Amino acid sequence: MRFLSFLFLALLVTACGETESMKDAANDNMAAASEMVDTEAAAAKAEGANLLQSTIQAVQSAGGDITALSPDVATSNIESWMGKLKGVEGADGVVSGLSNLKNELTAGSIDGSKVSGILSGLATEVRGMSGEMPALNTLASALDAGAKKLGGM
Repeated sequence: MRFLSFLFLALLVTACGETESMKDAANDNMAAASEMVDTEAAAAKAEGANLLQSTIQAVQSAGGDITALSPDVATSNIESWMGKLKGVEGADGVVSGLSNLKNELTAGSIDGSKVSGILSGLATEVRGMSGEMPALNTLASALDAGAKKLGGM
């Protein structure tokens, strides 16, 4: 009987030890996964910052006038942003506006009034997202200025 009690106690202790090592392994795996997610998030943020910087530089190289960008350059930049923002929570309005802008810029003739409305809407959407990246205010201002120029305001 003592042998069975001892055996039961030994099994219980061994089982508890395995549970602790299993918990430790699970915690290690969770920490590694969390670190990987943090690294991916940091890389995505850096990529977004680089895209924002290149967009602002393109506008600055056009004399600060977003409407002076060629439709090809603008469309290429729009496609980059659409790819970057697709599936990003809270970016649906921007993606939709970019899609509308791309469609207008690739149409046979560009309707300045329509583009003005799209740029104005994009400026509002982008400004709403600027809490995460203050440099978005610079882009929003360029969009707003382009909207006003095309709208004759």
